[in-house]
Parts: sequence; structure tokens; C-alpha cells
Amino acid sequence: MGSQAKLEFFDETDFLFGRVSGALTEDSGLTTLLPGVRGRRVLLHAGNVSRINSCGVRDWVRWIQGLEERSNQVFLVDLSPVMVSQLNMVRNFAGAHGQVVSVLIPYFCVNCDRVQLEQQATDAVEGLRAAPDAFCEVCGSVLDFDDLPDVYFAFTRGPERRAVDKDVVARVRFFEQAYLANQAAALTAISSGTRLGSSSAPLEGGLPAAGVSSSEAQRVRPLPAFEGETKK
Repeated sequence: MGSQAKLEFFDETDFLFGRVSGALTEDSGLTTLLPGVRGRRVLLHAGNVSRINSCGVRDWVRWIQGLEERSNQVFLVDLSPVMVSQLNMVRNFAGAHGQVVSVLIPYFCVNCDRVQLEQQATDAVEGLRAAPDAFCEVCGSVLDFDDLPDVYFAFTRGPERRAVDKDVVARVRFFEQAYLANQAAALTAISSGTRLGSSSAPLEGGLPAAGVSSSEAQRVRPLPAFEGETKK
């Protein structure tokens, strides 16, 4: 069983960045979120979604549909393997016009007996018939792709596929680093009463990095009405 769903949303200019994690079920309350958001670019990070059942799929599709009906543009970021599976099976999982910015690719290390997820930009895996090479973070050995390439990357071969705008990719990286900077600052404040000066180290993965200072990170604030655990 996956953990209870958690949804956090962060606001900055014309972008809204959401982080969805845990298990998406009939109790997640997705369709009640962001009812007043209109005309925005909504970036939804789903790399930590561990499980989604049929009711969760239904509510996810309805939620994305509702966002698009209110003239929002939806971009899906770092979809976890369970989300990629649904993306490939459910025609409107990304909405009518939504775009997948990046996905997490599952690999397995025979030596370490562990699964490792690697981020890849969708544009980099478009039409692939074999997974990109990857190496174990622990022992350095070549990893085995833990799925079927033709099936896992099927979503990239649709006729409606469009390249993701570079501005969107840049804002995804900005939000990710701003989120990490805010989290680090909060932890530092709790443990020592001090704040971090900056957080500008690039993140690893398939998307280009962009440094974010602490002052920039402070512009990205949680939306209190949507932060925290959803009701079980």
C-alpha cells in the first residue's frame, strides 16, 4: 500500500507549481483542488506518486479536464512509473492539450538488488525502442531497464506530441530548486535558528539546471489553502 496522498502548491507570476505524492485514491480529493485557478500554466510534479487506483485515475482525469476547461495549460513533470503506466493506457490522462515535460525511468541493479529511478526529459526519449544507458549510483555497474521499452515510451509516439516550450522547462527547474531551497532554509531555521545564504547547485537529471538564490526562492510561497495531507 502506498502512503497517504500529499498535495502542495506554490505560486509565482503566471505559473503554478504543484507537487503530488503518495497514493492517489478516491480519498485524495483531487477534483476539489484549485477551483478558482484560471488562465495559468500549471506544472504538476508527480515523481513521488507511489500508487493510483481506478478511482484515483478517474479523479485525476476529471481534475485535469477541469483545469483545462478554465483555460489553464497543464504540464506534467517527472511522472513516476505508476503514472507513466496510466499515461500509456488512459487516452486523456494528460488532458486534451497537456504536455509531459519529463518522466522517471525505472532501472534495476542486479548486484545491489535495488531499483533506481532516472529522470529524462520527454524530448530526449521520444520514439525510443530501447532505454538510455544508466549506471548504479552505489556500485557503478550498468543497470537493467525494469520495463518494456516499446510499452514504457509509447506515450512519446502519439501524433499530437509537441516539443515542450523552453520557458516551461526553465520554470520547472526554477520551481524545483526554489522548493529545495525553501525546504533547506526551513530545516536550518528549525535546527539552528539560521538561514541558508543561497542554493545554486545544479540538480542532476535530464532537464537543464538553473541556479536559484535564497532571495529568489523566497518569492515562491506555498498556497496555505492547499498545503498538507489530504483527508483520508
